Amino acid sequence: MQVTLITQTVEKDPGGLPFKSEAKETTVYAEEKSVVRSEFYQAMRAGITPKIVFEVRQEDFELSAVKTDKETIYPTGLISEGTKYGIARTYRKGKSKIELTCV
Repeated sequence: MQVTLITQTVEKDPGGLPFKSEAKETTVYAEEKSVVRSEFYQAMRAGITPKIVFEVRQEDFELSAVKTDKETIYPTGLISEGTKYGIARTYRKGKSKIELTCV
C-alpha cells in the first residue's frame, strides 16, 4: 500500500514570529501492521493511544526529511487511505526498515 509522509517545518517571518511552512509530502510504499498488545498498553500509560503501525524502508523515511541550517526534520504525520495520523514513535527494524507507530 502507499502512504504519504508529511514533514512540516517551522520558520520565522521577517518580524521573528514563527509560522509553519508548506508541508513536504512524500508518497512511499508501506506495510500496514497492527499495534502489538504490550506496546499498546505501554503507550496508554504514557497518555497516548496508538492506532496503527506502518513499516517503511529506512531510505524512504530519510528522503522525506527536510534539512535546515540547524537540523534535519523528519516526518511527523502521514496519510493512509484518506486518514491523517500523527507519528508518535519511530522504531528501527534492522538496517533497512523503520516502524512508524501512529496515533
